[in-house]
Amino acid sequence: MSLTTDQVIQVWNAVGTWISGIATFCAVLVSLYLLRRSEKVRLHVTVGTYVRFGGEGEPSEDILMVSVANLGDRPVRIESLIWELPKQKSEWRHAYQMFNESDGEHLPKQLVHGERANFTLSDEDYSWSLRFAGQFLKELKDSEISGVRLVVTTSINQSVKVKLEQELINRLKEAKEFARKQKSKKDAAN
Repeated sequence: MSLTTDQVIQVWNAVGTWISGIATFCAVLVSLYLLRRSEKVRLHVTVGTYVRFGGEGEPSEDILMVSVANLGDRPVRIESLIWELPKQKSEWRHAYQMFNESDGEHLPKQLVHGERANFTLSDEDYSWSLRFAGQFLKELKDSEISGVRLVVTTSINQSVKVKLEQELINRLKEAKEFARKQKSKKDAAN
């Protein structure tokens, strides 16, 4: 049985209609995906220790730096930076990090697409590390310190959790051990 020319045209017309319907459905899916993606906060965050080099004659200094870059298409307002313990091991599970305005950026901070903010704190002579480890990490085992996260919160109730860089984890472990030894010496003296 052979098809007439009219029948062949009708078959191809039906195939074309089906292909057009599938293509339209795929276009709707892609547009919904792109819309949903544009609504999400997309941040690239690093948390670590660095050396800040001063100008001529100024000494270098150890710093803690939180670097936040907006990779998304929409502006993002960073409201807070919060340290989070891996599990309930202390009287505090979360600690809000304050930054001095003289040390770079301050909170809250608005970031447009492609913009980066660097929040810094001096950690010269382990000043920040010792305070943080002594007060916040004292109940954690060394193996649990790598589970500490920094949570970047935004004004639209979306947050990003980030792991600490290994160098900062090592520095916190050293500071915690030093704080433990200092406490032992103090207890032995009393």
